[in-house]
Amino acid sequence: MSPARKIIVDYDPKPIPMRNNDWRATREGDDEDYIVGWGSTEQDAIDDLIAEEGAAQDEAEARAARKAVSA
Repeated sequence: MSPARKIIVDYDPKPIPMRNNDWRATREGDDEDYIVGWGSTEQDAIDDLIAEEGAAQDEAEARAARKAVSA
């Protein structure tokens, strides 16, 4: 099993008063269009990224199961 890729966290405050998406977390080597976590703190963004990765994995497994059943 390959080691997990490093999580990269960036602080990018927007020019609006809401602060709930100031931090962005991605995995090292991912394109901008890949899975992204957002949060009001660095840890919130990391937690969101991990949750989004889990949801994407669940969806991929569900898609594979549906495909196997219909084949």
